[in-house]
Formats: sequence, structure tokens, C-alpha cells
Amino acid sequence: MLHKTLPSTRSLLTHGLAAGVAIIWLVVVWLSRQEGEINVFIVIGLCWIASALVFSLWFYARQQVHLFTAQFVLLWAIVMRLISLWGWPLFEDDQYRFMLDGCVFLEYGTPYGISPQVLLADNSLSPACADLLNWVNNPHLSTIYGPVLQWLYAAASWLAPANVSLLQVMMALCDLALVALLLKLAKAHNVLLYALCPLILKEFALTAHPDVVAVLLLLGALYTLNLQRVYLAAALLASACAAKIIALVLAPFLLWRMAWSARAVFVLVIVAWYAPFIWQGDGGNAVLALFATQWQFNPSVFAFFKVWLGDETARLTSLVLFAALWAAVFGHWALHKDRLDWPRADVLYGLFFVLSPVFNAWYAIWFLAFAVIKPSAWAWTMSYALLLTYVTGLNWMESGLRAYQIAPWAYHLMWGFVLVAGAVSLWQTKLKL
Repeated sequence: MLHKTLPSTRSLLTHGLAAGVAIIWLVVVWLSRQEGEINVFIVIGLCWIASALVFSLWFYARQQVHLFTAQFVLLWAIVMRLISLWGWPLFEDDQYRFMLDGCVFLEYGTPYGISPQVLLADNSLSPACADLLNWVNNPHLSTIYGPVLQWLYAAASWLAPANVSLLQVMMALCDLALVALLLKLAKAHNVLLYALCPLILKEFALTAHPDVVAVLLLLGALYTLNLQRVYLAAALLASACAAKIIALVLAPFLLWRMAWSARAVFVLVIVAWYAPFIWQGDGGNAVLALFATQWQFNPSVFAFFKVWLGDETARLTSLVLFAALWAAVFGHWALHKDRLDWPRADVLYGLFFVLSPVFNAWYAIWFLAFAVIKPSAWAWTMSYALLLTYVTGLNWMESGLRAYQIAPWAYHLMWGFVLVAGAVSLWQTKLKL
């Protein structure tokens, strides 16, 4: 009798741990709905407790794999995202830009080259859309988001102008689709790390950042290429690049395995996405160039280079160093592609952001999605360490920090966590590039 009750007891334990994560996340979402300044340290603390429960669940899952089915992961992924949809974007104001892009696209036929500052003197926007102009950050700059995302924003604006809830639903659905796709590419208990990750929940279902769309398209390209559906893979890959240009980091690895006809499809789809906007005179390239040459937030290696070389030379040095490392990885993989399946995309994207002048918390999805396939200590440590990037003057008003300045102690603590985890990863396993 005791033997027969053990499986149900274990199942109850796993659901109990998952429910614990959900309850903690429910409190975070409730806090997001409160008026006034929200205590950033309480939110981070709750997210860290939830992360500890997720990691405990994952460690337990490694011994009880039969309990962690795709249905279990998908069930709790849906629950967590439904909870998220009750909340309001937390510690962010990017959602106003997303909604405004949709309004401007529908009104002017393009979202590019038209800054919110210019629109302040124009009365053509609807009252709901015009109100967004009071909240958009960097109002002197036009948008930098790719054409795939602009069509999504336009669709959202057409259905419900200036409605952040609709954007949250769109990103939550993309995130759930990504979970379902990861369940086809990785073990269910590893996908659990992503499905219940507080950082992922905050950045996409709650805050509606769009990187999840590009990563979904990129993973879709990889999956369909494995199924030998090369033309679909090429179209998905091109769409990923047209959503977020950073998808180009992995694109050559996929294109290398395609015939020239599929590569031609990739080029044609890229052109199809960009051509209508370039025809009108702007594809967002000017502001994207400004972002690449001037913006800085949460740098690591780049910050060291900048101290010794100055800003411009440091940017060039970081770019050249990443290009050299990328070329080495690609060359090794191309020579051994019959033996190696796919490169460590988590490592490639991790290197990219470590060398980059800008490393926002939501960029983590670019390596965390691949760290589901091959989990690593450094990647999942980053999933909770990056929450410290929200300890800024904007979210901790009495600190005396500038709006987007990270508290020095939070910055050093974050990168200290990552360095220790990276050392553990290197000690435990030899990276297979």
C-alpha cells in the first residue's frame, strides 16, 4: 500500500513546489498594480525566492524524470503567464514606445523616421495614441524596432489602440509557443527552468518586450531545418533577423546547412520585410546606428576597455574581439559539422552581451532559450543576477543615482555572481562548441 502511494506523494510535491512559485509570482504581479513607487528590493527578493524554488524543482526533476512530463511543464507555463497578464509592466516604460509605434504605423504608413517629439506638434493621432507621447522615453528619437515587430504593433493598435494588455497577451502567446517548441528540442525538466523563470515572466508576459518573438522565429528555423523543411527554415530565419538584427549571430550556422536556393529565399524574405519601409525613405537604420555607437547600460568587459581605450576605441575593440571569437567558433564548427550538431548558441550570445556596451535584462532570452537545450550554471545564474540591473535611480528614487545608473554595489554583486558561476561551469565541464 505504501509503495502505491509514493508516486502520488511525489507528484503532489512537484505540484506543490510549482504552486509555491506561482504564489510568489502572484504577489509580484499584485505589487506591479500598486500606485506609487514599488520597492525594487522586495520584488527582487521575491523573484530570487521563486528562482530558488524553480532550481530546487529542477534538481529534484533530475532524479524523478518520469514525473516531469511535457504536460506538467506546459500546465504551469500557462498558469504563470495567465497570472502575469493580470499585472502592469514593472520597472519599465518601453511599452509606451511599442504602442506608439503601432499608432504611427497605421496613421503614417511607416513607424520609421518620425520621432515622438515631432508628433507633439501634430494633431492627427487619436486621443488615446496622443496620450502615449507624454510617456515615451527618448522622445527625440524615432523607433529602432524591426519590421516584423512593427507589423505586430500595428495589428495590436488596429485591434485596440494604446492597449498594453493586448501586447502582453501577444508576447505571452509567443512565449508559450516557445515553451512548446523547446519541449520538442529539450528534456521536459530542463524546459521547466525557462517556463517558470521569474526573469522570463517579468520581461515578456508582464512587460511585453518583443525579443521573445525573434527568439521564437529563430528556434523555429532551427527546428524546421532539422526536419529538412529548408525553405520554411530560411523564411523563419529571415523573419527572426527582421525582428531583431541580433539573430544574425546564429544565421550563418543555419545558412551553411542550406542549399543556395534556400539561401535565396532567406535574402528575398529579408528584402520583403524591409523594402516597403526603405522605399519610404527610412528603415530605422539611422537610430540603430546611434544606439550602436552611443548607448551604454550594464557593460562588463566593454567597461574595462573603455577605461583604458576611450569609448569609441572600446566599442571597436569589443566588436573586433567578438568577431574573432565568432569566426573561431564558426570555423571549428564548419570543419566538424558532421560530428557536431549545433554550436553552443548560449555561449555565443553570452559572449556577445558580455562584450556589448548594452546588456538589458530582457536580452537574457537569447542565451537562456538555448541554455534549456544544454543547461549551464553561468546562464541560469544570470537569470536571477540580471534582476539587479533594476536597482537604478529610476526605481530607487532616494538613492541619488541617475535615472538609468545601476547602484555600484548591485552592479558588482551581479557580475560577481556570474563570474563564480562561470568558473564553476568551466571547472565542471569542457565546453563543446
